[in-house]
Amino acid sequence: MSKTALLAAGAFAAGKNKSNEPMKEKPSTLKESVAMKPIAWLLIAGVVGFVIVKAGKGVAEAFRKWQAGRDIVKEKNELEKTQKLSYPISQYQIFAGSLYDAFQGTGTDEPRIKSVFSQMKNNLDVLKLIEVYGTRDGGAYFWTPKMTLIEQIRHGG
Repeated sequence: MSKTALLAAGAFAAGKNKSNEPMKEKPSTLKESVAMKPIAWLLIAGVVGFVIVKAGKGVAEAFRKWQAGRDIVKEKNELEKTQKLSYPISQYQIFAGSLYDAFQGTGTDEPRIKSVFSQMKNNLDVLKLIEVYGTRDGGAYFWTPKMTLIEQIRHGG
């Protein structure tokens, strides 16, 4: 067979699929496109990978917060052996509300924050304030995440 006949036979064979029907010029569905399958699988793998990474970060963040909370409770229990709270619980709730208000809006009310912390007489008072503050909305905007008092201070309001 000549080179030309072999090329023609190869071209003819390439134009047919396994059922000996001519292949379409443009596939009408995703299933018919051989090139789209790897792209689709890569896209799916990318989305699944993204979701796993985001979920993993969320779990790690939740674990970190849980561990920090556990450490604060442990330290508070140790301090309760040697120190007493300076105020009733209701006063710590007022302090926490005042701090929350100081973090709202476009700026942070630093004099108000200093005023609250200047009224803390010992470390147990500070830990009780952190405990009562709990986790609150981080700011005036709906996309701001919930934060503890420590996170809110680090964030800068």
